[in-house]
Amino acid sequence: MPDPDPLREYMRIVRTLNLYKLQLLAIESKLRKSSTAARKQLLEQRHEDIAAEMEALKAEGDGWLCKLRRASTAL
Repeated sequence: MPDPDPLREYMRIVRTLNLYKLQLLAIESKLRKSSTAARKQLLEQRHEDIAAEMEALKAEGDGWLCKLRRASTAL
């Protein structure tokens, strides 16, 4: 199986990160409106989970970006 295209993989990660950013904004809006402690705790946990996933994706994206840079300098 051939290696994945670095540009496509990087673009996939950027799209996913953008979707996560939108989810975080929605969660933050719900947190402001939430009145119960249990609901706030659930939303805060979800917020933390998404933020952690974003950090992992950013690290993966950095790796693909390095591959893109190496490929462009090799040309």
